[in-house]
Amino acid sequence: RIENVDFYDSEQALFDSGKSYDVYIIDIVLKNTSGDKVIMKLKDRVPESVVIAVSGVDNIKTISRVLSIGADDYITKPFNYDLFIARLKTNIRAFLLLQELRRKKDQLETMAVTDALTCLYNRRHIYDRLRQEGEKSERYSSRFSIIMLDIDYFKKINDSYGHLFGDLILKKVSDAIHTTVRNVDIAGRYGGEEFMIILPEVQLKGAIILADRIREKVENIQTDAPDLKITISGGVAEFIGGDVEELVKKADQLLYKAKESGRNCIKF
Repeated sequence: RIENVDFYDSEQALFDSGKSYDVYIIDIVLKNTSGDKVIMKLKDRVPESVVIAVSGVDNIKTISRVLSIGADDYITKPFNYDLFIARLKTNIRAFLLLQELRRKKDQLETMAVTDALTCLYNRRHIYDRLRQEGEKSERYSSRFSIIMLDIDYFKKINDSYGHLFGDLILKKVSDAIHTTVRNVDIAGRYGGEEFMIILPEVQLKGAIILADRIREKVENIQTDAPDLKITISGGVAEFIGGDVEELVKKADQLLYKAKESGRNCIKF
């Protein structure tokens, strides 16, 4: 369905409008400029849009040149109305199909790196990102930190309230993590009820503050079980070089130290 149609009588008017469109119909012969120039600019600024060139020039050399600079179609004037509409609809169908393919590709890529239950990154992806951060840190002599978090007494929650309720708790804790971390941070489900958060360019002190902020937010989670208090324990470690596996091991050891210290706390 075509929802909005605008007409511009110059290149400047088009680009000054600040608007973008799915389909452009550009006459090759324009005052003060050439259609070729406008097409090249459009393909640079809105590469996914359909650009149809129209012209009274009907020779192979001109048509091939215009198509080679990015036009999706070339219609000669004077044109038959029915044929023009048919060509326009064909280009629009191709555009919509390509948009749908891109959308499905994005969905598949998201599914490949996302944990289905929590909507955080999955373990494979966070390990890939962890190695990348380790390499970047070594290359640029920068620092980063990780946080390992684990829901306290989660097995007891599952045994007492059922696995569906346990899944709900996992989602609520994941939401608490997601709404606390920065956009550049990498938060994922490490496994079961355990989570890992990678904090690029963040040293230990900042990571501890963030971990405790998440702990407090989880502590305030409300459920339909009024007597149930949800808490997490955590370990925080800073990467200062070496093997990232050792970093994970250190954070995990600190996590279990937090468990041994009474839970609902962060160790570093």
